[in-house]
Amino acid sequence: MSQFYEHDFQFEAAANLEAHRLVKLTGSREVNYLAAADTDPTEAIGVTMHKANQNDIVHVRSLKAGGSVMVEAAGEIASVNSLIKPADSGKVQAAGSSETEPVIGRNLETAAGDEAVIECWLLPMATTKDTS
Repeated sequence: MSQFYEHDFQFEAAANLEAHRLVKLTGSREVNYLAAADTDPTEAIGVTMHKANQNDIVHVRSLKAGGSVMVEAAGEIASVNSLIKPADSGKVQAAGSSETEPVIGRNLETAAGDEAVIECWLLPMATTKDTS
């Protein structure tokens, strides 16, 4: 599938970062991975576009840019168009059945397992799962 995008930004990497991972601001113009344990997934600002070492500049595709983006999965996501949520190390995983579980978007491709890079539609702000 082809990706459509509008905006990339540059930040300093607060740690060694891999490509295709969700990140959040951690300091003055620094980014680090969003994690499953983060209590507020709305902190996600975008997805890393390439690998970067700590203190290097990393390009980040803004979640507000619209369009789709490639993101690394934390494990198998068997169905297309599933609700996805943050996983550890900036990866994504399929959301569970909880109505209050935060979600960050939908996958446009299946993921065979950990480290699969899949196309996703990401929401500019995380939301809770709507089961109605």
